[in-house]
Amino acid sequence: MRKGVHYPHYIKCMLKRKAILWKCWRLSKALDDKQAYQAIAIDCRKVISKFHAARKLALIRKNNLGSFYKFVNSEIQASMTAMTLKTCEGAAVTDPGEQAVSDRVT
Repeated sequence: MRKGVHYPHYIKCMLKRKAILWKCWRLSKALDDKQAYQAIAIDCRKVISKFHAARKLALIRKNNLGSFYKFVNSEIQASMTAMTLKTCEGAAVTDPGEQAVSDRVT
């Protein structure tokens, strides 16, 4: 089972603020609330991407091959488990064994 990402306090505060602004916008439907929500959403997206980039850079600078391979394997595993293929009949196939055997996957 994969554990969630533990963000620092300043990111958690930004996410809480974003949730509050989203709720205000949903209740009031005011243009000012929408713009405030969109601004904080962009800021959150930037801060989170910078956080992940810094973590990856710290992992590379750590110069520990084992932890690097562990990270890469977890990224590969996460992307492989989310893959869904469709057969010619339109049925979704998520089991890797069925995907490997099935020759009618589009």
